Amino acid sequence: MNVLFCELLYPRTHARSNSFYINCLAELDLSLFVMAPNNFYSIQNASVKLLPIEELHRKKGRISYRINELKYMKQIINAVKKNKIDKIILASSDYAMLPFLLFRLPKRIECYLVHHAELDVLETNKIKRIIFDTFRNKIHHLVFEPFIADFLKHDLKIDNSRVHIMPHSLNQNVSFSANGEFCCDLAGLSNSNDEKFIEDLIKMEQQTGKLKAIGKKVILKSNQFEFDDDYLKVFRGHLPDEEYNMLISGARRIFMPFEKNFGYRESGTLMDALSNGKYVIASDIPLMQNYIRQYPTLCSIYHTTGDVISIISDDTFDNSKVDEETAGFIAAHSAEQYKQCMSNILKTEEL
Repeated sequence: MNVLFCELLYPRTHARSNSFYINCLAELDLSLFVMAPNNFYSIQNASVKLLPIEELHRKKGRISYRINELKYMKQIINAVKKNKIDKIILASSDYAMLPFLLFRLPKRIECYLVHHAELDVLETNKIKRIIFDTFRNKIHHLVFEPFIADFLKHDLKIDNSRVHIMPHSLNQNVSFSANGEFCCDLAGLSNSNDEKFIEDLIKMEQQTGKLKAIGKKVILKSNQFEFDDDYLKVFRGHLPDEEYNMLISGARRIFMPFEKNFGYRESGTLMDALSNGKYVIASDIPLMQNYIRQYPTLCSIYHTTGDVISIISDDTFDNSKVDEETAGFIAAHSAEQYKQCMSNILKTEEL
């Protein structure tokens, strides 16, 4: 079986997790071809057949964005014909453009699409929903959580046989500080942070100085606000990987004030936190409702700024439960679990 792993978008933010998937797939009983720019992924298995392509940098405007996708499609079609590909794993795509690829693929090809944040668009964008409906039962769908699979089956009317759950990769690259001290009590570094909540927290701190009063330090990333009184620090802009990892490592808890429209998708920040045994405080969204049932010691849901203050004020931890839940999360998202899932999905065996 010849399998092609490729993308239509190639976002740098997915490169690490996709590298994990590629190295796992290479250990299954198949011939794996990977189409990507040179050094885009970290590929450790020598059996992977790399099909190098130019990295097309995205310019402003949708036209340039679409043109890049069409160029990648052309190279996918050529790779399929040249290498007698049987199945395609499409790690990123755009629902509006995907039909152009599917129309040109031989009918014998099975396409497996990994869904990310774009699923939420289908609830608000009628045009993309109409386009999606034209191919929803012509491809296979890969999602990270059972509640997302239920959404595809029940709300999007996709056949059960075409919806598959695969575990998200672990992100265990964060090392704890050697002296065991924490740089802050709460860090919220996601790009999806709720700006309204951040604004409310800034106002609360300005008016009451509550964080200073209880001696707790909070660091948050924002797209709109900046603030720093030594206890609440809100910053804007991109964090280099080294600094991001340092803050995740040095935080006692990870804060995820997701916006209400964060619906049927996974969170890389949540994966970072739980992969490294960190506590999580997050807004009441479907993803967290799912996780608090599985990992009640590691996860907390808040509704108000007062809830957050109350949670971080509590410094009592049940270490045995923390260790147990962390071990369970790591096992559910391990390389072995991913290989077993994909072996069943692709109907192959592990080498």
